[in-house]
Amino acid sequence: MTRRKRPAPPTYMQPTYPPKFPGKTPPVEKKPSPSKRAKEPSEADKVTRSASERLSNLQKLGELHDSGVLNDQEFEREKRRILEKP
Repeated sequence: MTRRKRPAPPTYMQPTYPPKFPGKTPPVEKKPSPSKRAKEPSEADKVTRSASERLSNLQKLGELHDSGVLNDQEFEREKRRILEKP
């Protein structure tokens, strides 16, 4: 009786001996750093962020005024300052 040979397992299942980098960790591929333009927010992002920051600041200001921390004059002055910011 003749024995059939088993087919070899797929290469992704086969261990790699000896290790490709004995005693060392494999080199890490460095990703290229994004350009400076990619880091800067677009004009639309700036406008959106600016509007949301203003809204948040106005809400906090209103809470301070409602709780009595700011009087009417201080509230109006700060509100004008927030709304006039470019």
